[in-house]
Parts: sequence; C-alpha cells; structure tokens
Amino acid sequence: MKILYFTDPHIRANSPGSRLDDFPEAILSKLEWVGDYAEDNHIKTILVGGDWLDRPDIAYSMLDKFTEVLIRWKGKGIDVYTVLGNHDLYGYNPQTFSRTALSLLVRFGLLKRLSKAPLEIDNVSITGVDAHFLLDKNDNVDDYVIVDGAKDKLKIHVVHGFLDNEKWENVPSTAIKDIAHTSADIILTGHEHTGYGVVKKSGKIFCNPGALARVTAGIGDVNQEVKVAIIDSEKKDIELIKLPLDIAKPSSEVLDRDKLVREKEHKSKLAAFQSVINDFQTPDDMNTYMALEALAKEENLAENVVELARKKLEEAEEDMKKGKDE
Repeated sequence: MKILYFTDPHIRANSPGSRLDDFPEAILSKLEWVGDYAEDNHIKTILVGGDWLDRPDIAYSMLDKFTEVLIRWKGKGIDVYTVLGNHDLYGYNPQTFSRTALSLLVRFGLLKRLSKAPLEIDNVSITGVDAHFLLDKNDNVDDYVIVDGAKDKLKIHVVHGFLDNEKWENVPSTAIKDIAHTSADIILTGHEHTGYGVVKKSGKIFCNPGALARVTAGIGDVNQEVKVAIIDSEKKDIELIKLPLDIAKPSSEVLDRDKLVREKEHKSKLAAFQSVINDFQTPDDMNTYMALEALAKEENLAENVVELARKKLEEAEEDMKKGKDE
C-alpha cells in the first residue's frame, strides 16, 4: 500500500504580496497534480499535515474551487485524511473548528479528520494531532508521542507541529531527538514551511517535505523545492517527489526578490522593537491568548471565566477578519 503525504497548501483567494504570479491558480494546479499523480500511481490514500487554508474564513469563491478539486479526488477513489493547522482555526483552538470553512468539507465527507484514536487502513494504523495553543510549548512532547498501538501494523502519526532536527531559539518548537521514543513508526509534520525532508532516527522515520505553498519571499521559500512524500507501507520507507517545474515554477519566476530585501529591513525593525519589549520582560512569543493565560494564572481566575474570555477573543478575531473583507 502506498500513501501520499503533503502539507501546508495555504489556499487563499488572492495572491500574497511576495508572489509575482496568480497564487490561487498556482495552488489549485498543484492540488490537481497531486490528484493526478495519486491516480496514475494507484494511490488511494492521501494524508495532509494541516493549514489547508491561509485563513479559516476563506472566500466562498475559492472554497468552491477547492471543493471541486476534492470532489474530483473523491471520484478517483481517493480518501483524504487530515489534521488541522493553526491557519485552519481561530486562535489556535480546535474547538472553533465548527465555525470554519474547512468544517463543511469534513461534514460533506470530502475530508476525514484524524485524532489520537487510531484509524486502521489495511496494514496501517494512522493517528493525528491538530494545531493547538500549547503545542511545542513548555517542552511538552506528548502530542508527538504515541504510547502504544497495533503491534502488527505500521503506525503513522501526523502532527501540525514545529518539529525539526533541533529546537529553534525563541520559537516554540520540538527537536526530533526528544520524541524518538514514540511507538509510532513514521511521524509526519508540517507548519515549518522549509521542511527537514526525511530523517531516520532510533528506528523511526520523521518527515516534513516542506509546504506545498510558497507564500513569502523569505530565504526558506526562495530556496525551497516543492515536494510531496510517498510512503510505502510494505517497505516501511518514504520517498520525496518533486513537483514538475511547469506546476511548481522556479522561485525566480514566482517570488518577488525585492520583497525579500524589504522583509529583511522589516525584520530588523522588529528585532529593535523586540529588544524594547524584552526590557519589560515580556515573553518573546507573547500574544493575546498567552496574555490571557498569564493573567488567569496570576489572578487565579475561575476556568469558566477564562473560557468565556477565550470565546470573546475568538469572536473578535473573526469580526476583525470579516471587516478586512468588507
């Protein structure tokens, strides 16, 4: 049995400022290629590492086109299993999923959502963990680690988390060596767009092929070759396949290099601002939700009060995003 895996397509209805081409058309072409490749190679199972969408309330016009792609996959006999990325949700909160565009596709059976409850397909057992607020924070590796599972099946675990060869400084992340004790045979991740390819350690295989989308003009996207991963369950191995250049065009043709220079200047200014913030001992990755958690802990707020505040923040975030479209 062969399985195709990709991650982070970041489907959106307009082109990022860093793109020189028609990004919506480009990402749909990549998805069409994925379906054709799967059909040509008799692959009936596709796994996705999350961040299907660039925002949870994608424009209906683009959602319609994306839905048509999935319907064509379904017509080819392909089943699609996925975890949710942070861009698929509001506030890194999986409980907001029912209010997102992606939830409709799950409800219609075009996508099937993975969880820590094993899903068994032939000789493979598949589990998954969505993006959430505490993922990769406080050295917690539980989301990556499968404790047990079917002994006679290949165990695949999919996580929309920031896994890499080493932890990143000042970025919530997890090192591969810290989860090598998992009982999963293959760990598939996304979120970090450059990817680390395929890493074999302690008898396990770790894979992030990199994002299907290139949405910035950063060094990672400029140098990235767009790839998908093909898992052979019999051989218990993974092969990375590059998309053809007519589908994933060279970065020189689709990415604005001048934008890269401007981004570097912007990051320099952000670093200067960050140093000021640090003087006030504010955590590097502080955001509104983290501030709420810190306040709740300091003031010993009741959980029902904190939960209500989270919901109000999520509703405000939805209203702000809708306001930008009006």
